Order: sequence, then C-alpha cells, then structure tokens
Amino acid sequence: METYLRTKAIQNLGPYLGLFLIFFIISLGLGYAVLNRYDPVALIALHDLSVYAEIVKHGPATHIGEQISVKGRLLAPGIAHLIYLILPPMGSYNAVSAAMLIANSAFTALSAVLIFQLTYHFFEKSQVSLIACFTFISNFFVTNSYLVGGIDAAYGCMFLILFYVIIHDRWSLLPIIMVAGCLTKEAFLPVASAIVLFVLISHIRSLDQLHWQKIWLFITMMLSGAVTVSAMNFIVFGSIAVPWEMLTEGRVAPTLPSFKDSELLVNLISNLLRFFLTLGVIFLLALFSLRHLPRWFVAGNLGALLITFLLATYMTLGGTEISGADYARFMFSPMALILSSASAQTLSKLMQSIRE
Repeated sequence: METYLRTKAIQNLGPYLGLFLIFFIISLGLGYAVLNRYDPVALIALHDLSVYAEIVKHGPATHIGEQISVKGRLLAPGIAHLIYLILPPMGSYNAVSAAMLIANSAFTALSAVLIFQLTYHFFEKSQVSLIACFTFISNFFVTNSYLVGGIDAAYGCMFLILFYVIIHDRWSLLPIIMVAGCLTKEAFLPVASAIVLFVLISHIRSLDQLHWQKIWLFITMMLSGAVTVSAMNFIVFGSIAVPWEMLTEGRVAPTLPSFKDSELLVNLISNLLRFFLTLGVIFLLALFSLRHLPRWFVAGNLGALLITFLLATYMTLGGTEISGADYARFMFSPMALILSSASAQTLSKLMQSIRE
C-alpha cells in the first residue's frame, strides 16, 4: 500500500513538473532582452537593481549608500549568486542578468504552477486553471517587473505559497513562510500579516468561534517576520533596526500634495490611465467572478488591497513619487492568484457563451 501511494504521488507530480518546465522556458523567453538587448541595472529609475547585481556578483556584501530595506532583500539575488558561480562563460550575454533571469524564471514558473493548482482547487476545471496561468504570465508586470533582474518574482511567489498553505490548512508553516518572505522583501511582513488577519477574521465570523491555535500561529508568524527583518539589518550593517524604521527611512515630513484644480485633474486622469493599462483589464474581469470564490479568500485579498494602498499612500505623503502603475504593481504581487483565477473564470464563461 505504501509503495502504491508513493508511485501515485510521483505520477501526480509528473504533470506539474511538465507545467513548470513549460512556464520556465516561457519566462526565459519573456526576459531574454536583459541578456544583451539592454542592461536594466544601468537604468536610473531601477536603481535598486544595482544592489541586487552586486549581491549576485559578490554575495551578501552590498552598497553602503543604499537604503536599509533594499540591502536586506537577499533571498532572490542570493540564489542567483549561486547560479552565477556555476554558470559557464556566457559570451556576449550579461552573466549577472542571466543568473537573475534563471532564478526569477524559476520563481515565475513556480508561481504559474501554484496558480494552476489553486485555481483548480477553486473551480475544478483544467481549462479555467490553464487560462489563469496564461493570464498571469502574460501580465505587464511579469515581463516588466518579475523578469528584469529584481526581486518581485520571488516576492509574488511567496504570497502564492502563503495562500497554498492556508488553503490546505497547514497554518503551522506560516512562521517559516514569513521568514522566507521577509528575506525576499521587507514589505512581506505587513502585507502577509494583513492577509492572514483578514482570513482569520473571516473564519471567526463564519464559524462564530475563536481559533486559538491559529491566533497564536498568526502572532508567531508576525514575530518571526519582525525578528527576521531586524536580524537581517544587524547581519548586513551591524546595527538593529525595527521594521517600522524601513517605512520612515528617507522620509520628509508628511505633506498633502498641492495642485491647482486643473493639475489635480490631469494628474488623476494620468494615474488612472496608468493603472488601467497595467492592471485595469484583469481587475475588471476578476470582479465578475469574485462571488464564485470562498469568502475567506476574498477577505484575505481585501486585506492585501487595503494594506498596499495604505502603504503606497503613506509613501506618497512622505515625498515618494508613486504613480498609478506603482499602485498596480504593489497590488499585483499579493493579489495575482485572485486576479488570475477570477478573470480566468470570467473568460471561460465568456467563451462558453460565444460557443452557444
């Protein structure tokens, strides 16, 4: 019996490995331009990529002048560093970009596989699951953020792993995921905490009872994240920084933007257009199918939406220029699953109505 179950598990794993390989190759193709077409590290607007490039080349040692939060994001460039060490001569290809592309393609492919599996869990339709995968991987941010040498691919993948654990009721793994997520990006701490908090509130409301074990695991998860962020700062810089210092670093006194009526209107329209062009269509498609998803799952994503909006607004008031596209990018990583799965269900219904 045990041999049969092991054989069955291996057989079930095969198709997922095939999907992973397919999406890994697709991701390599989508990110191919960074190998010799252009160097994203040289772009001023993407200055944090230079820090990740240094980590890929030399390991955890980073630029002294960069922000604390950027220098502590070691997971993705650390993995890329190991790949960089074993890469053969690349000819005209940028070896640093190649290492990051391989690492980020693996995270993107794993994200696509998780979206397939979790979408199938919701709708039990392979067609909808496959549409969700391609809806995800064809999104603007996958090509222009996940696969250009940054850490967004790993960051987004951590949220999918988080939802996988919650959906399969493996809450004991939450502290471990929080540690890995905070090693990827410090923003994982507040966003993941908001997701789990809203899921927990939804469970309590639906069952009308407290889940003390899950509450303690939630508290442990937050503490593990806070310790991880502080410990990384100590390891890299030799000083202690609590998580909220990452938010206030480099900020000026909060001020409200002062625009004339015409400037405010133009700025608002411009930012709405940027948001719509990058995330608007998938957002609208997803709205039509939210009712088919579990309430606790929608609640968790509502928590992610609220916290990302609040963090972005806080940064804006502190003097950081945040565009509509930035708001969309902040929302995409934690909400990729609900956006992809719900929009895939909407598209599936649309195709079905066309055939009829």
